Amino acid sequence: MNCGNTGGIKVFELDPATTQLVFTNDTLPIDCTVSTEYVKHVNWYRNGRLVSTNISAKIEVVVKQTPPSLLTKTLILRNLTKERTGLWSCIANDGQTNFTKSLSIFTEPASCPEVTTETDKGKYKWPRTGHDSRAELMCKSGAKAYYTCNADAQWVDLDTQGCKYSSDITQLLWELSLSDFNITTSVEMVKTLMKMLMQSSDIISHKIDVIYVARVLSRISSSYYLYSKAEINSIDTTIRANAEDVFTITMTFNSMIFGILVH
Repeated sequence: MNCGNTGGIKVFELDPATTQLVFTNDTLPIDCTVSTEYVKHVNWYRNGRLVSTNISAKIEVVVKQTPPSLLTKTLILRNLTKERTGLWSCIANDGQTNFTKSLSIFTEPASCPEVTTETDKGKYKWPRTGHDSRAELMCKSGAKAYYTCNADAQWVDLDTQGCKYSSDITQLLWELSLSDFNITTSVEMVKTLMKMLMQSSDIISHKIDVIYVARVLSRISSSYYLYSKAEINSIDTTIRANAEDVFTITMTFNSMIFGILVH
């Protein structure tokens, strides 16, 4: 066996060519490419034993001939486990001598794959994360978002609570829904809602926006010092037009606005 000198073989290479550290259940393809002018045989070996396609063992060997004189034998290892760790070798034989290229494979515990999530709080690209651990990313607001990779290597419990909403309108509505109310702020709240509705016809276009508007109006619905009934009617009409697909929210608006108008 000759591990260094490749004799008359012009091309003999592995891709990847160095030690591989992979996660459990990953798939790893390894190309062994040789020039065939003087090569009689090319085979894969693991720890000195010949390797061939074995579907049940998640092992596949694929052969590709590239004119004029290149041969690639690709070893595909699927659903890798720690039982697949060890030395894997591609051996080319010119009829007299074996020439060898090898690499070692090591496995890490299972992990959650790279994934992208998108919610009202923004779009986040989560990196591959080891099982039983929590990934974190910075929000635009400076806070952090979290995503947990559980013991079964499944993503769970996305937490963006500390992040601001992507929509400035939604963020403002959320902040308004938490505001303190008194005689002055209640009137100003109606003015703010009216201004927002007049500036954008699709302002209440998301369910979360509708919910926060409902919260705001609910908190001022028992007040006697509201803005004019005509303006309240205008708000009610706009909200209901954009919330027809949310039956329970629409019913809440109906009863709430009725309570406002009878004062």
